[in-house]
Amino acid sequence: MKKVCIILAAYNGAKWIEEQIDTILNQKKVQIDLFISDDCSDDKTFEIIKKIAKKKKNIFFWKNKKKSRSATQNFFKLIKKVNFKKYDFVSLSDQDDLWNTIKLFRAIKMINKKKVDCYSSDVSILYKNGKKKYLRKSQNQKKMDFLFEGSGPGSTFVFKKDFALNMQSNLKKNKEIIKKINFHDWYIYFYARVNNYKWYIDFFSGLKYRQHEDNERGANVGLKTNLKRLKYILNGEFLKQIKYFFLLNKEKKKDFKFLFNSNKLKSFLFIIKNYSHFRRKKIEKIYCLLILILFLIKRKSLV
Repeated sequence: MKKVCIILAAYNGAKWIEEQIDTILNQKKVQIDLFISDDCSDDKTFEIIKKIAKKKKNIFFWKNKKKSRSATQNFFKLIKKVNFKKYDFVSLSDQDDLWNTIKLFRAIKMINKKKVDCYSSDVSILYKNGKKKYLRKSQNQKKMDFLFEGSGPGSTFVFKKDFALNMQSNLKKNKEIIKKINFHDWYIYFYARVNNYKWYIDFFSGLKYRQHEDNERGANVGLKTNLKRLKYILNGEFLKQIKYFFLLNKEKKKDFKFLFNSNKLKSFLFIIKNYSHFRRKKIEKIYCLLILILFLIKRKSLV
C-alpha cells in the first residue's frame, strides 16, 4: 500500500474543514499522513483541527507564528517544512472540498499507468445553492501552456516523491523570490513542465470543489471571475508572475527568449507562429494572442 503525504493550508475554514478532513481520512487503498498549517485563523478552525487530531495518530498540525499573506504562501511554508522522504507520493488539499474515496488511489494508478511524475484532474464544482458544474481542465496539453495557465485546482495535485523533494529544494533556495508568487498551483505546474517532468491531467473528477464567497480565488468560472482575471492580465501582474517564475528557474530563461527579447519583430513573429501552443482551449488561444501582441506594442519585451 502506497504511503501519501497530504498537505493542507487552512485559514478561517471552520464551516468546512471537518468535512474536508473526514473525506481525506476515508481514502481507500492508500496509507496517509495529513499535515495541516493553520494560518492564524480568527474563527474555530484551529480548535476543530486539534479536536480531530486528538483521535488520530496520522494528523500533524500547527498554527503559524505569523500570518502568511495568502494560501499560496501558507502552502509554500508547508512544502518547505514537511519531510517528504518517507512517502511515495505528496498531495495538496484545500480546506473546504469533498474528496471521492478513491481520489488518491486513482491518481497513483494513473501516474503509474501514464508513466508521469505529476497528476491533476478535472473537478466538479459545488455551489452553495446546490447547483453543480463540471470544470474540464483535461484538454490536451500544449508545448508552452504552462507559461500562461495552470493545470487546474491545486487540490487535485499528486506528485511522486522525487519531484516533491526537488521542488522543495527549489523553494528553500529562493526564500525571498517566492514571497512574490501569487499562485502556488500555477507555479508548481510551471516548475514541473519547464524542468521536463511529465504531467498528466485526468478527465476524472476526484472531488467536489466548493465555490463560495470565502474562497480566496475560486474555480475561475463565471463573468465576475473572468473580468477579475482580465484586469489582472491588463495591469501587467499576470506577466510579472512569469518573470518571477523564471527568476526561480534562471537556467531555463534561455529557452524562452521571445518573452525577454527586446527585438519586437522577432518576438512578434514567434508569437504569431506559436500562439496555438500557449493555451489548451481553442478560444483562449486567440485571447492569449491578442493580449501578448498588446503588451508587445506597449513594451520592449513581454516581461
